[in-house]
Amino acid sequence: DPLWSRGLGDVYKRQVQVRLQVAKFIGILNLSEKALSMFDSCGGLRLVSKFVEEDFDTTPTFPLIAIESIHNILAKDLSRSKSDLCRILSKHGVIFWLVVLLNRLVKYDQKPLIKNVSKEQVEITIERIIDIIKYFSQSETKVRISIGSIDLFKLIFKLFDNLKLSHQLTLLKFVKSMSCISEVLKNLYHAEILEFLVKLLKSYIPSKGCLLYTSPSPRD
Repeated sequence: DPLWSRGLGDVYKRQVQVRLQVAKFIGILNLSEKALSMFDSCGGLRLVSKFVEEDFDTTPTFPLIAIESIHNILAKDLSRSKSDLCRILSKHGVIFWLVVLLNRLVKYDQKPLIKNVSKEQVEITIERIIDIIKYFSQSETKVRISIGSIDLFKLIFKLFDNLKLSHQLTLLKFVKSMSCISEVLKNLYHAEILEFLVKLLKSYIPSKGCLLYTSPSPRD
């Protein structure tokens, strides 16, 4: 029934508008450490975790504000420990959705972004995602086990070449911290980490021809 479908569409639009107002309110909370601390204490991480899953191309406000909030809560010295915050976020699968979004953002030169999202916003968001991943690499073993899925590692290896060097180093440290946990090694193997590392070595080790050309003569 077209009328029924149109009615559902109108309801969805109203729901999106209401949720957008909630997201904008959360954005205002980011301006105050005290307000952000209260938001965290009231279970705010659960709410913003859901916003991270929203489609960036359709409603970028949700993931952008969510990432800003998560980054601020982790970066600022609030009431909870960083490990507790990572544990809460891991329950909602945040790290995977962050990497999914990262995979989208690193391609902004190849695929046009939607209007109202500047290149500067994209770069800031990429920096924030990388910072959040860094906090997870320092989290307790149980948290790292819970987030160490095959899909997560495959996605990291896939987008790796599109990152700048400093971001690549952060992801390598993250992978290294995960590889120290025996329960995660199997997932790394199935995500083809060996192929990834061999490719990485080939790209940074000089070729034989280059080594021959640059090697010193016996007289030197």
